[in-house]
Parts: sequence; structure tokens; C-alpha cells
Amino acid sequence: MSDLNGTFPKSYTWPIRVTSFDADSRRRLKLSAILRYQQEAGELQLRSGGLPYERLYDDGIIFVTSRSRVRIKRWPLMAEELNLTTWHRENRGVQFYRSYQFADQSGQNVIEATTCFVIIDPVTHRLQRPKVFDRYGITIQPTRVPDVKDPEKIIVPSDLPHVDSRVIRYSDVDYNGHLNNTIYADLLGDYLPGGMEHQTISEFSINFTGEALEGEALDIRAGMAGDRAVVTGVGPKGPCFEAEALFVQDQ
Repeated sequence: MSDLNGTFPKSYTWPIRVTSFDADSRRRLKLSAILRYQQEAGELQLRSGGLPYERLYDDGIIFVTSRSRVRIKRWPLMAEELNLTTWHRENRGVQFYRSYQFADQSGQNVIEATTCFVIIDPVTHRLQRPKVFDRYGITIQPTRVPDVKDPEKIIVPSDLPHVDSRVIRYSDVDYNGHLNNTIYADLLGDYLPGGMEHQTISEFSINFTGEALEGEALDIRAGMAGDRAVVTGVGPKGPCFEAEALFVQDQ
């Protein structure tokens, strides 16, 4: 039986305003800011339901992002006010699915997303089965699905060219001691074939395949695969991330 006594909210809505430091040179919400807002909204829901990071850590639970897919129906602009809603959707195997919707002031969803997580033990770093989280009795909502495909395997061409060697610096790492997952969205934008200035992304996916630590260098490869832009990073211990983006024609 859960010790939360049915108090955990089925969803959580966080009113946000696109800040100037979360906007790019075209005054659009940055890719990495989308992921940061999503990450914070998920943590706010957990905290509001009595499961802050500190308690989960003490219970032997750390959520680690494994895959994320974001569909951008309309780019939010600097100073725009939005309502970001998130919910714990379901478990499949060892994966936890959490979904998100960014709605504008008219109630239209301008961004829809789903992220997959796995649980690791903070001491042993071993993968945990979902049953360790089931103790909290949180309601799953498998039929409440956003208007975006679930994250899946990214097909990476074997001949992607090397474009850079990116060293991980102090400002890149988070409280877990490795490159924060939101920074990978910055890397996608930085190494996007053709650049971000004259293209508009309609959807992007990032698969997180390994840790990158401060001081390590990532071998960045990038190129086009049909209508997809693909960017990958490989560290000294193996692949760290794979990302892809789809585009709409600029008006």
C-alpha cells in the first residue's frame, strides 16, 4: 500500500514565461530550454506529491533520461506565457514514460513531448526494476497520450562525417557529475547541418546512450540522412548520444 495516501496529483501544470536567457537569436524558445522546463515540471510534480529528489535518493532511486522526443507545432517566443502540463504515463519493461504539453494562452498545445526514463541505484549505479517505484502507488495513464510519437531507436548513417571534438567543461555538468541531458539539445543546435539561423525544427529526438564527464572529449559527427539531420557524440568509453531533427519550411 502506498504511504502517499492517494495525494499524488495525476498531472501537474506549471505556468511559465519564456525568459530572455531561454530565447535564441530569433527570439524563439531554445531547444535546451524546452528540455529544462520539462525536467523542472516533472520534479515539481514529484515534489508536490511528497516525492522530492532527496527522498527518492534516500529510497535508492534516481531517474535517468534514456530517450526524448519533442514535437514543435509552433515555436514559443520570448516573453510568451505558457502552461506546461506533465504526467506519469506508464511503464514498459524498465522504461518509464512521462509526457508533456505546452499550451499557449488560447489553450492550444504548441509543444508536445514524451521522455523515457530508467531508474538506477544512486550507490551501485545498477539498473532498477520498476517495482521499486510501484511502492508509491502512483496512477498510470496509458491512454493519455500526447500528439507526438513515442521516442524510438534513431537510425544513424555509418558514414557521418566528423565535425568537431567537443570537450566537456565545468559549466556543462550537473549535480550528478556528468553532462546534463539538456545540454545535448544545445549540441544538436550547435552542430545542426545548415545551422539553426535559417531553419525551423518541427520535431527532434535525442537518445542518451552513455555518460560524458568533465574533461572528456566527444567526437561529434553530423550530417543529413534524407530529410533528417543527425548528430551524434562518442566519448572515450563509447557512444554518449544520438539526435535527429525534422524541419518545416520557414515562412
